[in-house]
Amino acid sequence: MKFITFLVLLFTSLSFWGQSITITTPNGGEFINANTSYNITWNINGTVGLLDLYYTVDNGVNWVFLSGGIDPNSGSFVWLVPNTPTNVCLIRLTDGSVQDESDGVFSINFPNNSVTITSPNGGEVYSGGSTQTVTWTTGGPVGSLSFFYSIDNGANWTLYASGISAFSGSYSWTVPNVTSTQCLVKLTDNIAVDQSNATFTINGVGSGAVNLIQPNGGEIINIGSQYNIQWSVAGPVNPLDIFYSIDGGINWTLITTGATGTSYNWTVPSIVSNTCKVRITDGIIADISAANFSIVNPTQITLLSPNGGEILQGFDSFEITWDTQNNSHIDSVEISFQENGTFDTSFVTVENTGSYFWEVPNISTTN
Repeated sequence: MKFITFLVLLFTSLSFWGQSITITTPNGGEFINANTSYNITWNINGTVGLLDLYYTVDNGVNWVFLSGGIDPNSGSFVWLVPNTPTNVCLIRLTDGSVQDESDGVFSINFPNNSVTITSPNGGEVYSGGSTQTVTWTTGGPVGSLSFFYSIDNGANWTLYASGISAFSGSYSWTVPNVTSTQCLVKLTDNIAVDQSNATFTINGVGSGAVNLIQPNGGEIINIGSQYNIQWSVAGPVNPLDIFYSIDGGINWTLITTGATGTSYNWTVPSIVSNTCKVRITDGIIADISAANFSIVNPTQITLLSPNGGEILQGFDSFEITWDTQNNSHIDSVEISFQENGTFDTSFVTVENTGSYFWEVPNISTTN
């Protein structure tokens, strides 16, 4: 009897592990038009129960029940695609024991939404630093556009602006002051997208010189502080882009674009690093910090004694003690004394050793 029970359990186990559902379409990367009929397909292995079908338009955060009691052997289900444009859609099939989801996200598009760039669309020649008008047409309900440009035939794209009204049909672009015959522009609302049909040319305008003054190496700057980046220019210099690096110049993060004059007030990021640099460039000329500088947490000073309640005698020598955190660059501290009034402005400045022997004044006070 036990042997028969074992065989039944073994057969049931093998049958269960042999069950599977595999979605074949949509399985990632597809572009499906809204308000159209789409054929969801799958394969099964083993004995699979009646299926429930779900979809999500937010990459699995929320699932919408589509249909239940589907014959798994049918291998397909005709889906009336909802009017919900998204780039993060998935399908799920389950019989309660086994299930499968799309391997990757797919997109639902409006069937007639489009953006078409009309200028620059190939062959144009622009001067670096000049102002040009990018134009386009749209079809259907296109969302706000992001504008990119490339100077290497689309191998890399630089985001220039976002939140552009699709229905304005034009945008004023300050052309980067670079030299390249492999330039393109691209517009997208993350669903509709178009780029220049062919490359155009930008001829960089000769510039003068720019010299970064600070930070130029060795500085110690507090996180969250306002730091004044300074530079000098000679000759014609276009508006500058300013970047910082926390890994000695391997990777760069944009601080601001279009900086003019000879300084910029930088809000220092909350990143601790001893290998920081700043770079300024107008697209043709550039300068970088000559050496690394440091971004550190702000120093904190904690008075240890006297800290309240002590009884001191006049003319005694009392050891004032303190602790400084992040104190590698703190050479000295100022100590000031107050009795029923304001602190002395220049009591004593001492070396940052953590202690100072103070000759207690011969006065009587509890304050």
